[in-house]
Amino acid sequence: MEHNPYAADSGHTEIYTEPERTSLAAVFSLVSSLICCIPGLSLIGIVLGVLALVGIGRSNGRVGGKGLAIAGIVIGLMVTIVQVLLAVLVVSGVQNLKSYQGFFAALDQGDYVEADTYTSFASPVNGSPEHMAVWAEALKSEWGGFVSFPQDTGTLLSAQMGMSDQTMAQRMTSRYPMDFANMMTRQPICFPVTFDQGTITVCLIAVPTEPMASHNNATAIYDAAFEDAQGNLIWLIPDSAVGTAPARSLPAPEPEAEAPEVETEPEDTEGDEGP
Repeated sequence: MEHNPYAADSGHTEIYTEPERTSLAAVFSLVSSLICCIPGLSLIGIVLGVLALVGIGRSNGRVGGKGLAIAGIVIGLMVTIVQVLLAVLVVSGVQNLKSYQGFFAALDQGDYVEADTYTSFASPVNGSPEHMAVWAEALKSEWGGFVSFPQDTGTLLSAQMGMSDQTMAQRMTSRYPMDFANMMTRQPICFPVTFDQGTITVCLIAVPTEPMASHNNATAIYDAAFEDAQGNLIWLIPDSAVGTAPARSLPAPEPEAEAPEVETEPEDTEGDEGP
């Protein structure tokens, strides 16, 4: 029987390879890092990205998504840094706002010199405790003695972001229009302050560029206002003083002291004369 060489078994073996799949950890890493509105979620994105890289490296090419994992880690780091910086700024700002309690306490105790230390050097009432006294007496006669200043973070954060009392803040624009130039130099901050006769909104016009080191870096007060029972705004700066120079002025330089004249005795020439 003849052997047909073409009928021999070729010995060909087919190799089946599993298609590469994308790492789910890499996908969730990128998604978690992109959702930056939820604090802490970017940290989860970083951890998932690292785990995804480890899994991809051990898969011998069966798992892909390395680019997604790296993107998730990088974006997660950036978002985390921004969130930490914002948290530090918010906490610092809230602590600064708590310092204004000393301003209202000084007014209530009649220590107008201490209250004056909270005012901006650019304010017309700076260095004029008598203006502070008139405003404080009007506040006390209308609403009674000072009781408390808000201490909870939510209320102070709303005040810092200008969301505490939009109606009152809008009324402040009658004197201080909120265009770009004014927003850089004067910022309304409105607080719910409690007095004997109830809780009212008191708005301070602060100077963002003038922190007060002696008062926990709270921004200096340029002006302030509250509403009386009839809804009228009572301003710290009276209408007659708006736009005027601060009451506090730099001391005039002292005149230079003149050097005292040294009296010289006339020379005795008689002893030089001969007999």
